[in-house]
Amino acid sequence: MVLRVGLLVALAVLTGRLWSLQIARWSAYDRAAQENRTDIVWPPAPRGSICDRTGRVLADSQIVYQVQVTPKELPTDPEEMNAAVVILATVVGASTVDVGKAVAKTHEAKTDTVLPKLGESITQLQAIRLDEHRSEMPGIRVIEATQRHYPGGILAAHVLGYARAISAEEYAEVKDLAWPDPPGGPDNPLRKRAEKQKVYAEDSIVGKTGVERLCDRVLVGGRVIPALQGRRGADEFEVDVGGTSRLVAHVPPIRGATVYLTLNARLQRAAEEALAHPFPGGEGHPPEGAAAVVVDVRNGEILALASYPAIDENLYTRGFGSPEEYRKLLAGLENPELNRAIGGLYPPGSIFKLISSCAVLETTPVNLGTTFLCTGHIVVGSRHERFTCWKPTGHGYVQFPRAVAESCDVYFWESVRQAGLSSDGIAIYARKLGLGDLTGCGLSGEQEGLVPTAEWKRQTKDERWLQGDTINEVIGQGYLKVTPAQMARATAAVANGGRVLPLRIVRKIVWPEETGIRPVEWASGQERSAGIEPATLQAIRNGMRLAVVDRHGTARGPMGPLQISVAAKTGSAESRPGRPPHSWFCCFAPYENPRIAVAVIIEYGGHGAEAAGDVARRILQAAFEGPPQVADAGDGRGPHA
Repeated sequence: MVLRVGLLVALAVLTGRLWSLQIARWSAYDRAAQENRTDIVWPPAPRGSICDRTGRVLADSQIVYQVQVTPKELPTDPEEMNAAVVILATVVGASTVDVGKAVAKTHEAKTDTVLPKLGESITQLQAIRLDEHRSEMPGIRVIEATQRHYPGGILAAHVLGYARAISAEEYAEVKDLAWPDPPGGPDNPLRKRAEKQKVYAEDSIVGKTGVERLCDRVLVGGRVIPALQGRRGADEFEVDVGGTSRLVAHVPPIRGATVYLTLNARLQRAAEEALAHPFPGGEGHPPEGAAAVVVDVRNGEILALASYPAIDENLYTRGFGSPEEYRKLLAGLENPELNRAIGGLYPPGSIFKLISSCAVLETTPVNLGTTFLCTGHIVVGSRHERFTCWKPTGHGYVQFPRAVAESCDVYFWESVRQAGLSSDGIAIYARKLGLGDLTGCGLSGEQEGLVPTAEWKRQTKDERWLQGDTINEVIGQGYLKVTPAQMARATAAVANGGRVLPLRIVRKIVWPEETGIRPVEWASGQERSAGIEPATLQAIRNGMRLAVVDRHGTARGPMGPLQISVAAKTGSAESRPGRPPHSWFCCFAPYENPRIAVAVIIEYGGHGAEAAGDVARRILQAAFEGPPQVADAGDGRGPHA
């Protein structure tokens, strides 16, 4: 009886265990068994393309060959390991010591690792030669990968930015980001093992700056999707005891989305070439730094955003050979990595009179008929501080239209001294027209600028605001700081009747059909009204037009040869003692039916009508006098939509 009971108990335990193993927990053990004899490799997906508004490709991906090491497959015998390192170093033309150290470091990663430097420099011929020696280098193989490529070279470099290998810090931030569904959908043969496929791996390529960074992770339908990143594929290999592998399942990667920008490549090229051209008064040399922004006044789309100097972004993706090579590249260039169009902060000089004019006409008794006498200077305060107009001999009796057209400093100073224009009034209208705030383009590195007030000066400098501060501020000097993009937006608002538009650099994103995601129109924010009277804006526009057509107008020289009607404002902003002023030029065209606004700055370029005005003229010629007219070219769909 005891024996029978014992046998029954043992049989019950055995049956329960078999039920647990083969039925209750079958899926888990089956998965473990599969993983024990198979291995999954996640091929990276090509990053999506970046195109201009007409569909011209500005950034894409090209096939490159990389050396990959699988630590668990490396030979354990030191002599075999050394022989493999020697072969690898000989073929790629690298130091045996350096290659040996790089291979040794892969043991720390414990995962398949692309060797740094080698992966960026290996040629197709080297890849073929290494493949011939594959049996002599267990654990070392050549793989195909994609590398970022910028066909235009330096074209739109600051806008596009660049993409390179993800850093340890960046990977720590995004390592848990997973795709909502396994690649390939419900029919994916690897569905059970790919349910939580990570978006980023330790060898992923990510955007570092510009649009490459802006569009790496996009919010669509309440979830974050890496638009340019693409979706890695999945290859399942069956591995036998001898280490021989066989592909048993394959899910191809899905290319990243195509991003269509608002830029027009032809106008962008024209702007960049104009900035790099030797400027009048520059003794045959290009400027130290310069920027130009072209905006569609109807919708805030950026048609061109150029910054000089710039570096070919292909150099970043391929990598610099050494710090010395990088320093040599930068020699003679003044901070080429700075996007001056959105990140350069400058005193605006007389182009700020577009904003001051609004405050003068709407917060003081001054009207279009009010006359002030310009003798070439004024004297302010108990210390008899002398302020001299840019025309020391004076403009004579001046009313508002001439004050704008001839940029009379004394007229605006007298608006402060006699009419009571305050710094708070100036600051209010500066903010109404978008100064002191981001433009909404979304590019990294953008600066807000500075609109100073009496309270700001008290808090930051522990000093009281003086009338002399307002005298400086009303003509765009003193503590004021703006970016070219801000001034382009403010000029557009004057041109379009007071609509302050968020600037937009991305037009739309189109995903591959395999993703099932519909195209997304990019939204940069809401436009708002500046709250400025239409009559005020019309008076300013009239003054800007007079600056071009009147024989004493400051913008007559550079705009005279154009076939299109232009309204403009020049500016010369004092910056550094002993150096020429910065050259500014803001304009819009056509005057009768405005379509584009342009803002240009040439660092230490002198008078605005010369250096910056020459660049603006070249841009307007490219926009309106060459077929097709750039302001209307392209609907953003492009050849791949």
